[in-house]
Amino acid sequence: MAKKQTITTAEAAEMLGLAERTVQRLCQTGELRAEKGTRSWTVEKVSVKELIKARQKALKAKKARAK
Repeated sequence: MAKKQTITTAEAAEMLGLAERTVQRLCQTGELRAEKGTRSWTVEKVSVKELIKARQKALKAKKARAK
């Protein structure tokens, strides 16, 4: 069984183009799959990639409606 690839909230923030605090909120609300350690969050990298795809899809749909 493969171990899940995880990244820090700082790395996730860089991938998403968001502030680290925003990524922490996404972890707290469950929008990103993550685990809370003693002092920080560990984010599943695949979850970040899925959120990027979902946001791109939403942006394309919004642009299509605007035409």
